[in-house]
Order: sequence, then C-alpha cells, then structure tokens
Amino acid sequence: MATRTIWISACAVLLLCGAAHSHRQQRCSSGWRFFNNRCFKIIPTPTAFYKAEEACQRENAHLASLHTVAENAIMRSLVQGARLDTSGAWIGGADDVSEGHWYWLDGSPFNYIDWAKGQPDNYGNEDCLMLTPYDHLRWNDLRCDNLRPYICAKKSGRGSDGGSDDTELKMTDVSCAPSQPCSYTTGVCG
Repeated sequence: MATRTIWISACAVLLLCGAAHSHRQQRCSSGWRFFNNRCFKIIPTPTAFYKAEEACQRENAHLASLHTVAENAIMRSLVQGARLDTSGAWIGGADDVSEGHWYWLDGSPFNYIDWAKGQPDNYGNEDCLMLTPYDHLRWNDLRCDNLRPYICAKKSGRGSDGGSDDTELKMTDVSCAPSQPCSYTTGVCG
C-alpha cells in the first residue's frame, strides 16, 4: 500500500504515530474502507449536501462525522487519494437549525473541530460542512446547494453485503510530522 503524506499538528503526532487500529472486528462492504470501527466511502460525484446525505442513507450510512485528529487525517487522506483535493468533499456537519450551533447528521456529539482560518464565516448563508481545498482540507462552511464529492460513514458490519474489502485504513497510511501548534483547550490546531 502506498503511503500518503499529510501534515498534521504537533499535538497529534503522539496520538497518531504508531497508533494504528489494525485489529478488525468486522469487515466493511465492498468499496468501503475500515478505520476505527467504522466504514468510510468517498463518492467522487459532485452532489448537493442533502442529496449526498440521502445517497449515504440509501447505503445505511450518513455523511461522515469526525471526532478525532486521526479520523480527520484519514478523511484528508481519502480525499487526496481520490485526487479530489482540488474540490474538497462534504462531511456530515450542519448549522442550518440554529446559526453557529453545529451538529452531526448522524446524531453523534460535535466534539472535535478543525476549522480553516477565518471559518466558519456564514458568508452568504453557509450552513453545511466540507473539507475545503483552499486550506489543506481543513473545515469550511459552504452553501448546501453547492455540488461537491462527499464521504459516507457507517459502523462496521452495518448494512454489510457479506462481501469483504481488504483495504483497511491504518495510521501508517499517513505521515506524522509536526506543523502547527494545537490548543489543548479547544482542540484546534493552527
């Protein structure tokens, strides 16, 4: 497997280097990639945010929620590996219910952030979350009707077709290198 290089924050180096989750309890369906007890799939077709969520739901999934530096790094790696780093990709966060109050569509806690500099800015009523190509695939709010590739996520084994996918994402798929300091109180790097 080829190693994809991405830069992560100095505070994440200790968490990521050598911390591969190689024990697989359940396999993902064909076309999905396994990491941290979840299955991820990148869809390169440019799609509006809520249409992308509907497509994920048809596969018993949601747009991906990200909860750790490691998951965020893996999603960046998926986008880069699919050569979509010039368009970015939707992930499953929104603040359309109450401006500035972000939530994950899958109902999980919004307990990790990686906003690009100056984001979120709600420029022109931006309520949906993406990995932006303009700041090394960090997070940006964007109008939900924009067309972007997207990443679906589901728990491993959920909606499995019984097939297996031999591609398991490991932290060895990314390179650990310090780049910017992190705030331990907010979890924000850079």
